[in-house]
Amino acid sequence: MDQYGKRAGLPRHANRRDEDGTLYFGSIKGFIHFKPTDIRPAAEKMDVRISSLEIQNGMGGRKIINSSSLSEVGSITLNHDQSSFNINFSVLNFIAPGSIQYAYRMVNLDKDWIALGERNIVYFTDLHPGEYTFEVRAANLSNSWGDEITRLHVRVLPPWWASRPAYVIYSILALMIIIYLIIYWRRKERKKMAYNMQIFENNKEKELYQAKIDFFINIAHEIRTPLTLIKNPLERLLKSEKIGEKENNSLLLMDKNVSRLLSLVNQLLDFRKTEIEGYRLNFVRTEVVSLLSETAKRFQDIATENNLLLNLDLSVQELYVFVDREALTKIMSNLFSNAVKYAAKSIVVRLHLSADYETFMIDFINDGVPVPTEMRDKIFEPFYRIKGNEDKPGTGLGLPLARSLAEMHHGTLALIDFSNQQTLFRITLPVKQTGAVKTTEEEPQPQISQPKLSYIVEEGRPTVLIVEDNKEMSAFIADEVNENYNVLLAANGSEALELLKKQSIQLIISDVMMPVMDGFALLQQVKSDIEFSHIPVILLTAKNTMQSRLEGLELGADAYIDKPFSTSLLMVQISNLISNRDNIRKFYFNSPIANMKSMAYTKADENFLEKLNDIINENIGNPELDVNKIADLMHLSRPTLYRKIRAISDLTPNELIKISRLKKAAELLLQGNMKIYEISETVGFSSQSYFWSAFIKQFGMSPSKYAKENRVAPNQSFP
Repeated sequence: MDQYGKRAGLPRHANRRDEDGTLYFGSIKGFIHFKPTDIRPAAEKMDVRISSLEIQNGMGGRKIINSSSLSEVGSITLNHDQSSFNINFSVLNFIAPGSIQYAYRMVNLDKDWIALGERNIVYFTDLHPGEYTFEVRAANLSNSWGDEITRLHVRVLPPWWASRPAYVIYSILALMIIIYLIIYWRRKERKKMAYNMQIFENNKEKELYQAKIDFFINIAHEIRTPLTLIKNPLERLLKSEKIGEKENNSLLLMDKNVSRLLSLVNQLLDFRKTEIEGYRLNFVRTEVVSLLSETAKRFQDIATENNLLLNLDLSVQELYVFVDREALTKIMSNLFSNAVKYAAKSIVVRLHLSADYETFMIDFINDGVPVPTEMRDKIFEPFYRIKGNEDKPGTGLGLPLARSLAEMHHGTLALIDFSNQQTLFRITLPVKQTGAVKTTEEEPQPQISQPKLSYIVEEGRPTVLIVEDNKEMSAFIADEVNENYNVLLAANGSEALELLKKQSIQLIISDVMMPVMDGFALLQQVKSDIEFSHIPVILLTAKNTMQSRLEGLELGADAYIDKPFSTSLLMVQISNLISNRDNIRKFYFNSPIANMKSMAYTKADENFLEKLNDIINENIGNPELDVNKIADLMHLSRPTLYRKIRAISDLTPNELIKISRLKKAAELLLQGNMKIYEISETVGFSSQSYFWSAFIKQFGMSPSKYAKENRVAPNQSFP
């Protein structure tokens, strides 16, 4: 049904309908009449014209479009900040413009037509960048939508950072970053590969260097024993009066070169110990001025032979510092030796303190050819020799060893810029030390079978047990010792313990480095076992450091001798230890007041004798006291007790009991509170005549005479 009203031109008032259906509408200008059946739908075309586009945010103002369905499609381009706008449009129809219906759609945004009714404006807000087509159409008075569509192309530009050029730039940048990352990764991989290769090469160099050092160390250890076997016969020959002057000179030359070789071996071993942190320093308070002077005196003769002037420039007369005396002596000796080798005319050694008195410096200055600048670090590398100096004596280990020892003192050794014509090596060490360096044990040598040799055995001579894994060294020592003592041989500590259980041994000579059980372990076993703790032990070793000596002495060693050693020194040491034991025993036998503990040499022996003495004194009045009863009370077997008493006192247990009774009797005689026959019964003698004869035999006088000559005041105490 079509509807018509005021907008269609009909008056609102004065209307009438007659009998034939005619409608009448009155107005001030006349009246209008028509029959509804005579009305035909309007056939006119609705041409919508887009008049303008207004930017809502004021960024572009009003844009005139003037586009219709009959004209070419209009277009407009907007920036990204002009994406909110409204479009105005209208139809050129003046019959009833208010009755025209509109519809629109934005292609790419709307799928269907959106009816606007009679409104001829549409609003768009924040359109995304892109291309759109705005379409609008209108319905005629009969509400018929025609085919006439007016279009407007709208293009909203993206912001510059989202534009195509920007994306091109982004792509280029991303590509560049990817290329850079690839190049960076490849460089990193090459660097990593080069670094790994460098580490591999360094490790190989270290392994090669280590192999060289290990080879020299093994050779050095092997050389020490032959050196001893060479040096000691040389000493014998040099002492002989049957050697002619010419032969004696040859022997002196041999001895000098043996000592030189020994010095080089010791230097190599010391350098190895500093590298593996096996060289522990023992800092003691040392007067360094006198030590420097003593070391300089040793090099004075060789300096004079080389026409060199050796001067000491001492800024202080006396200086006490905390150093390892042996290590500092080695440092100074190497620097003196270096100065003597390369000096032209003079050597100056200067000692001075820092301004804060915290460190002291020793400068070694010589006027030889200066060390090139590029070589100043290399000369401290092991085995390095400057070209042109190959004819100079030396191994290339002196300076590296000296620097290592200086660094272990928490100090430095450096080559200092001094002058164009002189070379200056400076040692800088702290005056006080706070710590020490740990030590490690040297690895034991491979086991060598013990030689089957026979030696002279004479009854009554002390027996010496020689524990040495090197058969030549063992035979050499045995030959020397067998001149005055009986000898037994063992190849290691384990064999030595087996011999100790079977034989009566008065002294042990043991090497330190041995397979199965080394010298330190043997020493600890001997000194902690009550059956063997009385036996003196002499340690022989190539480990000639202060720490090794301290370790051996702390474990109870009676003497410590370095290899290579003098046989004369060894024989004197053996004689002194055995004779000292004999003197102590004789003092105990002959002195009525000597305590049994005076025969003890170790804490274990002292505890043993103290316990033995207490048991004898507690049972001294028992005539039946014997070795069996004492063994039961001491929880020892009878053979063990017998061997122990025999080894310490050179007496049988019964003889020791009798002497203890007589000593107790002498004590009671001095007190003067008892008769002689009462004392005889108190100390366990069943016969007074036997007591009388035994007392005279032991102390050289009768009991009555002893009491008369030695009577003391009643308030005097006795041991």
